[in-house]
Amino acid sequence: TSFEAQQAVDRLYAGHGSVVDHDLVRRLIKSECSGPEDAPRHPLSFVLINSAVGCGMREFAEATIREFRMEPFFDYQTLRQVAPGPGEGGRGPPPPYPRGPRGLPP
Repeated sequence: TSFEAQQAVDRLYAGHGSVVDHDLVRRLIKSECSGPEDAPRHPLSFVLINSAVGCGMREFAEATIREFRMEPFFDYQTLRQVAPGPGEGGRGPPPPYPRGPRGLPP
């Protein structure tokens, strides 16, 4: 549900998302994009990968980087983000995920 997705997003931002949270957010991103080429522009893509790296989920992060075609933005050895995403403009983290009424995604 939207509520579960929002809770998963909040846990990723807080730095303690579970495997289930990461997978739910990955599926949300895929559902909101027309294809993998759109994923780098989604406001949660970098949050998802950086959170997975921070939570020690290397295999998940690597698979998501490949699936979302985000190799140019990450160092494959360290999985650190090395380039700003299209929506980041080189000024820090991506903007927060947009929230609609009651804090849910629009």
